[in-house]
Amino acid sequence: MDIVKQIAAINFDEKKVTPESALEEYLSSLAKSSRRSRLFAMKTVAKFFASRGVDVSAEQLSTNFEIWVHLDSAFILTLYEWMMEKGYSVNSAQIVKSFVFAQFKLLQQCEMITRDKLGSIYILTKTGRLSDGKKPKWYGRNGVLSDEQAYQLKNNHDTNTVCGRRDKLLMHILLDHGLRRSEVVGLEIGNIDMAKGIMTFYRSKTDTWTTVNLTDDTLAALKEHLVRDGIRRGTLIQSVNRGDNIEGPIKSGVAINNIVKRMVREVLKDQIEISAHDCRHYWATKRAEEGATALQLMREGGWTSLNSVMVYIHDKVSK
Repeated sequence: MDIVKQIAAINFDEKKVTPESALEEYLSSLAKSSRRSRLFAMKTVAKFFASRGVDVSAEQLSTNFEIWVHLDSAFILTLYEWMMEKGYSVNSAQIVKSFVFAQFKLLQQCEMITRDKLGSIYILTKTGRLSDGKKPKWYGRNGVLSDEQAYQLKNNHDTNTVCGRRDKLLMHILLDHGLRRSEVVGLEIGNIDMAKGIMTFYRSKTDTWTTVNLTDDTLAALKEHLVRDGIRRGTLIQSVNRGDNIEGPIKSGVAINNIVKRMVREVLKDQIEISAHDCRHYWATKRAEEGATALQLMREGGWTSLNSVMVYIHDKVSK
């Protein structure tokens, strides 16, 4: 047999990738924190399907590739619109987007979807554009407040009411200090040193404690709320009922987010749609404008990498 026939006889076909082997290899490449983020993404997709009357678990979405074969760009658009309606932050949407695309990529590796289909999904998830070049209506939503809008959210409150004083303090904490929702929920009176004007609080996401200097405006809002409403111990940001009476601690970040969204509707009307987490974007961008370095922001904001910091710094804050 001549050399041409010998080479022609060799089978160069690659070993077929199975869903099980593709998933195993992919999961083994993820860090522990990335696995948690992926689980969050799968649980979010499961909640989305539940809202459509489909009972599917995060585990099934993770391991049953057949489910994903029937999904496409239209699914991603609907999922994103649902997340925005439910008050998910832009950052959470980015996390879900990343892992949804990764799932489709695994399907293509197993030859369960075509490269063309993956390409259309890639265009949408990576650039925010549909395959025809148009932007979906959720893409490019302005989640960065202007200085004027931030000022209104911090000061346009009826401070003759308990709710108004509570809301004013909450917005100062979010916009002047960039706390996460979970960190606001965990704040207690004991975290505040009024004499020194500092606040020390726990960051559950990074398992660290942070001490910040309170701005004069935050300190004033804090004194007004604590003194006039007789709050001396326990949780700092508390629930206020329709009768304008304090009911007790706010126990979830979702509740904080709902308060922020209500205030945005009341104060800014239709100017912008933001969540509590978007206040953190404003704070980081503003601090960068004031001259804070990325390393300073990483320390002040409780981030563990410079890449995370840069996600929160936008080109500018409109004046």
